[in-house]
Amino acid sequence: MELYRPFLPHDELATVVSEPSKMYDNLAAILGLDLLVQAHQALTEQAKRVGASKAEAAALKRGLTSELQALDDERAVAARATLRGRSPDVEAVAALATGTGEPDSSTDALRQLAEVDVPDGAWRRVRADLATAREALRAALEAERAVARRSTAVLSAALAHHENEGDGPCPVCGQGLLDEAWVSQARRQVDEAGMFAQAVATAQDQAAAAERALIAATPPCPAVVDGARFADLPEVARAAEAVGSAWARWQQAARQLDSGAGTDLVEVEAVFGRLAELVEAMRGSAAVERDRREDVWRPVAVRLGQWVVSARAAAAAAEKLAGLEAAEKWLKDNLDDMRRQQLAPLSERMQHIWSQLRHESNVDLLPLSLRGHEDPSPGRVRRQRGRVGCPGVTVMSQGERNALALSVFLPRVSLPESPFGFVVIDDPVQAMDPAKVDGLARVLAEVAQDRQVVVFTHDDRLPQSVRRLGIQARIVEVTREPGSRVAVSTIDNPARRHLDDARAVASDRNVPEEQKAQVVAELCRFALESACHEVHYRRQLGRGRDRREVETEISAAGKTSRRLALVVTGDAAGSLEPWKAGRHLSRDRLGVCFVGCPPGYAS
Repeated sequence: MELYRPFLPHDELATVVSEPSKMYDNLAAILGLDLLVQAHQALTEQAKRVGASKAEAAALKRGLTSELQALDDERAVAARATLRGRSPDVEAVAALATGTGEPDSSTDALRQLAEVDVPDGAWRRVRADLATAREALRAALEAERAVARRSTAVLSAALAHHENEGDGPCPVCGQGLLDEAWVSQARRQVDEAGMFAQAVATAQDQAAAAERALIAATPPCPAVVDGARFADLPEVARAAEAVGSAWARWQQAARQLDSGAGTDLVEVEAVFGRLAELVEAMRGSAAVERDRREDVWRPVAVRLGQWVVSARAAAAAAEKLAGLEAAEKWLKDNLDDMRRQQLAPLSERMQHIWSQLRHESNVDLLPLSLRGHEDPSPGRVRRQRGRVGCPGVTVMSQGERNALALSVFLPRVSLPESPFGFVVIDDPVQAMDPAKVDGLARVLAEVAQDRQVVVFTHDDRLPQSVRRLGIQARIVEVTREPGSRVAVSTIDNPARRHLDDARAVASDRNVPEEQKAQVVAELCRFALESACHEVHYRRQLGRGRDRREVETEISAAGKTSRRLALVVTGDAAGSLEPWKAGRHLSRDRLGVCFVGCPPGYAS
């Protein structure tokens, strides 16, 4: 029932064309391609899952490109350059995102500037050592000067005299005695003077070493402290220039301690204190600007990291994705070929039916093709692409839509594989012009060659077409009588029906005679006109004449006698007398069809 549904209700006539997804499902199932379609769907979904990281990386890259373009940062410039191209350097982007591969940027310089420090503790320790050494030197010099006042040289000469002359008076003053007691005391004084001289020499060496240590503890100004490097940041540039100048003064003051330029330690320490204040101010300015830039860069770095994760995953899945995409394309190409092959008979049948139903319609039914679930277009909608070309026409009439629907429906239900020996169609004639009705009768006659065709209609034009075209068919009338009793009667043709009605009226004893005369006459006239109409249509259409021309001709005949003459003689103005005479028809008997029934006719 789902594949070969043989019913077409009237309310579904419009949906056959306007809801192509249903037609696609039906046709795809009939063609037996369901398993291949499902396999293609599975490949598509798997490729979509495997390629999700690739799609995600591409989307992130597009967003990052525009975001980096608006960012004034050397890292952003480097990231844009790295992301450019079909195969960006993932590891280089990862280094930028994590900060391990940043270029020599102003942001990196700001980070270094915010970390600049003066050797405060070490320098102060060395300065204290120098102060201690200088104090020791001063004390040694004072002691040495005190001993020097005792004339150490004279004592040394007197001791030498004593060693040569022995005990005796002092050779200088002649009053003192140079004996053993004096020698012992003099030697002690000379020895003490020698020790103080050694202490002075040692203190001098220690002071010199402390001065050299102080110079060594005064390092050069870091290269990053360069105001010109931060020209675009005036506040940071001014702070860096001030630090650079103070640092130079500090170095110069430290060197002058050793050069004997008279620089005092207190002066050096004052210079150092000022330098420490300037460095602290510079670090603050650099840190503020660094933090501002980092606040802007950090979210971008996070997204760069996300892209790196997606890009790595995409690279890992690239081989598998390539295989899936190749398999998907191969199956799709073969599906298209199989569809074209199996749709060809259906498409030809549809166009054949439409050629009989279109009758002067500007609508062209082009070859049918299918594109299904694997359709890569937006929305991935199932579509039955029975393309309809309407040159210069934007709206189809309801009759054209019904005819198109039948052109699509009938080939499917007429397939040899269908297990149903019948087709049921509900009221397909509505809104069709007479020519299309004739075409429908011929199409239904073709379908009826190998199955029963049942058509329900309230429109008498289809039975008329069937009779006029001489198509073998059984026409029945279904009526609902009083008490909801349904009556079914066979109708051969309208003329016979009118005559049967006339006989029924004539034999009805309850109908007054005068009414019988009028009704029977009218019914006989209807029967004659109907017979003339069908005979003339069948004869003229069989000769290949245009339907509208035949319709105009019989309508123009007007009176019943003229229509009878048109059928009998071929000319509405022709004489019926020879024809009546040959069939032994009296004028009175024909007169009942023309003017009514004379009194006593019914009896």
